[in-house]
Amino acid sequence: MNKAHKITLVADSKAIVYLKTKDRRIAWLIDKIGDIECSYHDNRYAFVIEEIIGQMLSNKVAAIITERLIGLCNGDVTPNHVKALSYEQLRLIGLSNSKTNYIQIFTDAVLNVERFIEGLLGITGANAPMYGVAATGLKTVPEPAMPIPSGKRNFKILWSEPLTWHLAKKTP
Repeated sequence: MNKAHKITLVADSKAIVYLKTKDRRIAWLIDKIGDIECSYHDNRYAFVIEEIIGQMLSNKVAAIITERLIGLCNGDVTPNHVKALSYEQLRLIGLSNSKTNYIQIFTDAVLNVERFIEGLLGITGANAPMYGVAATGLKTVPEPAMPIPSGKRNFKILWSEPLTWHLAKKTP
C-alpha cells in the first residue's frame, strides 16, 4: 500500500546520549536494548487504514482486503478517496461493521482535524491549525466537511507511529 523506510536509532548517537541524560529510566532501557531499528511510512493515513484492516486477520486475508480497497481508491488510499466510498462499498470488500465504522471515523477525523483538535483538547483560535498540522503531519489544515460528533469521551488520541498522532474511536 505504501512504502516503509527503515531507520536505526543508534544508542551512542548524540541525540540518544542527550535523551539518556534527561531520563534515567529511558537510559536504563536504551542501555539494555541497544540500537533499535524502526520504520516510518510515506502515507501515514494509508498505514493506519492498513493496520485497522489487518487487526485480528491472517496476513493473507488482510492483504486481499487491502488490495480490494486500493482498487476502490484507484491505487491511492487517501482520506478523500476513502470518504467518497459508501459504507456498503467498504463492507463489500470484506470489512466487518466495526472496522468499517473505525475507518470512517478515522477518515472524518483526518479530514476535520482542526475541529477535532478543538473539540478534544479545547484548543481554539489561531493555535488549533498549528496543533492539527503537527498532529497529523499534514501540510495544511483542510476545511471541515462535517459536524464533529458530540461527546468528547467517545474519542482518544493514540500514538501509533513515531511523530504521528492519530485519532481513533475508543473501544468499549
